[in-house]
Amino acid sequence: MFAKDFCVKQNRKRKVTGELPGGEQCKVSRAQTTPLRCVTARGIPHTIRPPVTRRLQRKIFLDGKIVEANERMLEQFVPGVMTAKGVFETMRVYDGKIFLLDKHINRLQRGLKALEIVNNYTKKEIRHSVTETLRVNRLRNARMRLMVWQKHHQFHVAVIARPYKAPAFSQYSKGYKVLIYSRKMTKPRVSCDVKAIDYRFFQKAHEEAARQGYDEAVVLNRNDEIVEGARTNIFLCKQGVLYAPALRSGGLNGITRQVVLKLAKEAGIKIRLKILGVEDFYQADEAFLTNSLLEVIPASQMNREKIGNGCAGPVTEKIMKRYRQNVKAVIC
Repeated sequence: MFAKDFCVKQNRKRKVTGELPGGEQCKVSRAQTTPLRCVTARGIPHTIRPPVTRRLQRKIFLDGKIVEANERMLEQFVPGVMTAKGVFETMRVYDGKIFLLDKHINRLQRGLKALEIVNNYTKKEIRHSVTETLRVNRLRNARMRLMVWQKHHQFHVAVIARPYKAPAFSQYSKGYKVLIYSRKMTKPRVSCDVKAIDYRFFQKAHEEAARQGYDEAVVLNRNDEIVEGARTNIFLCKQGVLYAPALRSGGLNGITRQVVLKLAKEAGIKIRLKILGVEDFYQADEAFLTNSLLEVIPASQMNREKIGNGCAGPVTEKIMKRYRQNVKAVIC
């Protein structure tokens, strides 16, 4: 066998000056790597050219116009990171079509009213800002975030579109593992329609679950009632009856939650909206989680305890199937 080839890599760095929207100057350090000059064990010179790395740029809608934004700028527009008084909506795009856009805008407007924020945009203008952001980014399957907030008495709107790939089929088969978050939700929502940008509590809940190897966190209020998941709404099934936490426990009236309740009613499934506790989770035959991006996904494990048979049960499977049929019917 020949001795291993060896390569001498020559790097040199240079400073690149860029300009963010609004005239802010920033300097980015970028390594420029020259081709690798190699000599094989047989003494044959060989050149390996490194791949070209490009900085990601996205076009976002910000305060009335489309602007270029890099990752550093996008990180500022994350609920839980941004500290402001306002609301946001997350929407899913299927084959270039935004699912239930009007329902999201209607809830956003109700949320602004609950927070007493004067909305400077009409529903038509908000709708155009979302559809235009999707168009200029040329995305077919995406996740979109619409944010409206007030800071220092100034009104702001941002729309961000990013590629989205749903979890693998195997993830829906085995389900999500959920964890009871160690902290209680002590600050109630102003309204079940307020999906606030001040999302730090839920962000921390999700981070704690991820650190411990779980997919989602279950949030309880000070009375030990189930509120919702850190990023999802929660449903439990017992003896064929579908249970959802009553909104008076503090949960968000999720758009997907509303669709699921409607589909369950149409399917003849008995529905109970009531105060639920941790014991209800452990005693459930089935459980599943919902949001706009995940759609409907089984919850197979609570802390270290298996829920039901540890996979999607008959009610969950029926709701999953009907939800996907509903998506196809709406976007076609």
